[in-house]
Amino acid sequence: MWGFRGTERAGASDGVPPWTRLEHRARYDFAATWVRGGVVVDCACGDGSGARAYLRGRPDLLLGLDLDVESIERARGTVADPAARFEVADATALPCADQSVDLYISLETIEHVPDAEAMLAECVRVLRPEGRFICSTPNRHVTNPGTTAGDQPICRFHRREYAPDEFLGLLRPYFGVIARYGQNEVGDGRRFVLAGLRRISRHRLAARLSQAVKLTRLARDDPERHAVVPVTAGHMYDFMVAVCSQPQPSRRQTECPR
Repeated sequence: MWGFRGTERAGASDGVPPWTRLEHRARYDFAATWVRGGVVVDCACGDGSGARAYLRGRPDLLLGLDLDVESIERARGTVADPAARFEVADATALPCADQSVDLYISLETIEHVPDAEAMLAECVRVLRPEGRFICSTPNRHVTNPGTTAGDQPICRFHRREYAPDEFLGLLRPYFGVIARYGQNEVGDGRRFVLAGLRRISRHRLAARLSQAVKLTRLARDDPERHAVVPVTAGHMYDFMVAVCSQPQPSRRQTECPR
């Protein structure tokens, strides 16, 4: 779910490919398994589609945050639960006290943020010492094969996309423990195609061809294939998911309204 002002969004009623809807639902369901009461932040909550899944874990408070006013209004109108609250807020300036959050969920968000480190520093500030951070993001080796971290992703709404080692490197200064998961394992045939695409100098062409492979899912798509699973060494996934714990103090802590 994205809800940044003027950027990519995929709400429950938005026109998106069927596999995208299944991917979102699988990520919501995975994150929901980590909700066990307490205070939960749903960053870039959009229209509240994820919040409805997280409420199954009966949080004491579910705080949905988004920069987009329209998305927040939609969430308030569609999620009727006294434990849920929705507010307009920036991921780098959360309306939360220090060490007040038990679970911070950020799905398909970090690739949109201009300063990912500022976002992570703010996440560390609000998490309790035993709190967890769940984060997902596209794998650049799949979405934009052959590109570097400095190249503009084919999706114009993304500021930066990460390779697996870069994603881990981004998270490590902020968390003592990082459990790695993946979504949509890339099969041998597609890996062969991606290896060829990485040799194409025109990276936008390679990215478009990589995305075109997904059109085969219009004929047949199994919801089970979108499940978020522990990473197997040497395997490739469309999306990277991290469950982070032991938040670490950061020299980039940012001040925000309490």
